[in-house]
Amino acid sequence: MSQDQSREQDLLEGITKFSTVVLAALPAVGGLMRFISFSFEPRIHPSLAVAVSVPELIVDAGRQLFPFVTFLAIWSLLMIVIARDPSNEGGSFSAYWRSVFGSWYMLVVLVVIVVVFGFAGAFPAGWIGLIGGLAALFWLGFLILHRSVSFSSIVGPAALLLVTTAFASGLKPDPVPAVYVRPTAADSALAAGWYDRVGESGGVLYLLQCGSDQGVLAIPRDALAEERYAPLKEHRAATTIDVILGRGFDMGYVSGCP
Repeated sequence: MSQDQSREQDLLEGITKFSTVVLAALPAVGGLMRFISFSFEPRIHPSLAVAVSVPELIVDAGRQLFPFVTFLAIWSLLMIVIARDPSNEGGSFSAYWRSVFGSWYMLVVLVVIVVVFGFAGAFPAGWIGLIGGLAALFWLGFLILHRSVSFSSIVGPAALLLVTTAFASGLKPDPVPAVYVRPTAADSALAAGWYDRVGESGGVLYLLQCGSDQGVLAIPRDALAEERYAPLKEHRAATTIDVILGRGFDMGYVSGCP
């Protein structure tokens, strides 16, 4: 087996193990995202961060990690080029960085990524996700070049990516789903109207009434005669450019009430 093939096998093994760790941790990332977001709304108890199904936590986390797939695809091609570069025989740190930044096309790619995800992304979430994602990739690449692709080694860059993604996503002001509910019983303490759906577990909906300071209500789904969801509310998050221009920005929990 040639050295190029051996390094490409290390690359495949490293990416496979990295992806395995990331996928296994998706539910925890989804819960941490919700915990950080809900910490900006005092009426929501932190325990409600995990008051949703595991598939929903996985979908939420996967949706936030999707931009990283673009990073990973570009980076994997770059790593193949680096692995075949005879000047990087020793896999040294300095040679790795020269390979990454020594070509104009890679610099163009990095500039585009910084502009799109840093300056044009939600502030400060975009910068946190960008820095964490790039740092995790560079760390992973250095481990692969040193042929250190055991699970114990891969956990470090994977954890960095997951934690920074969770913080970035929790700080990003994404509206929660809004639902119109009407109770079955006419004398119910629950008023018909619009609510933020902040969780659902064991057939119980956790709701915050729109336009009210009342705390979270735990309502069994079988006590509802009607349950109708509104289209997801559009919310334009402030970017770095907005902040530079002196405009305000918000973070964390955003009501989805129509």
